[in-house]
Amino acid sequence: MFGVQSRVIASITLRAAMGRKRALLFAITPLILLLVTTAIKLAHPVHTAWQGQVLGIFGFTVVLPLTALIIGTSVLGAEVDEGSIVHLLATPVPRSVVIATKYAVAVALTAVFVAVPELLAGLIATGGLTKLTVGLFAGALAGSVMYNAIFVMLSVLTTRAIAYGLAYVLVWEGLLGNLVSGARLLSVGYYSLGVANGIAHDSALNPGLSVGTSAVMGTIVTALADLAGATWVCPARAGRRDRARGRSQSRRRGSAPGWPAAPGPRWPAGPRPGRPAPTRRGCTRRRPREWPPGWRCPRPCGRARAPAGPTA
Repeated sequence: MFGVQSRVIASITLRAAMGRKRALLFAITPLILLLVTTAIKLAHPVHTAWQGQVLGIFGFTVVLPLTALIIGTSVLGAEVDEGSIVHLLATPVPRSVVIATKYAVAVALTAVFVAVPELLAGLIATGGLTKLTVGLFAGALAGSVMYNAIFVMLSVLTTRAIAYGLAYVLVWEGLLGNLVSGARLLSVGYYSLGVANGIAHDSALNPGLSVGTSAVMGTIVTALADLAGATWVCPARAGRRDRARGRSQSRRRGSAPGWPAAPGPRWPAGPRPGRPAPTRRGCTRRRPREWPPGWRCPRPCGRARAPAGPTA
């Protein structure tokens, strides 16, 4: 059952992520990498150290994190902001299935828009399927898994996932990772470089971490981020989710005959904040009176409604 649900969620996520010309936004940084690699290759440089510096340093510290940030935050955040999450929340799908499916879609899209261009750029730079090309491709795949775990988690926990993700990429990995060697131990970009260097054995990559340390730390970071994304919830997103679920249930109660009404009053006793109290003969803004205790308006407008009777 969950397999069918995952396929449906994956198809919805792909349409939402690739719609509205977002694919062009995903392809900007990979195209820059391919153009820079082609231009340098046509210049016929004497030394080959530029291959590791351009494809490794630039590709893993700029292209990979920025593309993963855009994709990882859009698979869930854009769906919540646009309101299409209402249809998904109206179905009895477990939260873990939703997050895991969207995470898998984000990893697949990042691999297509980053790992494949890294492979093509490696073929252009080295002229064949060398160890550097294979190492860069493997490191980009590992980085896609680790980066999306963090960015999908941020999109679940906060509504400012892009801002926090940019701060992590630019400040921690871009600035502190180059100035402070100890910061590389908590840098996903250097984990990816460590995996790539474990295969390529290129001194130009300069990850500062061994392949074993990169694999262990990357696994820990990915597991913690996935666990946090599957169990925690942002209060702002929880409010949107509850309101969306309430609207969906109200529509179904109003359209389906015989649908059971929700037990108890919809709001506590007293007039709703920002609205005047109802009168004795129904919902109106005139002649405010006290809220009838325990009375709930059957209409989807949300105001309380008193039984019909003579006015005081």
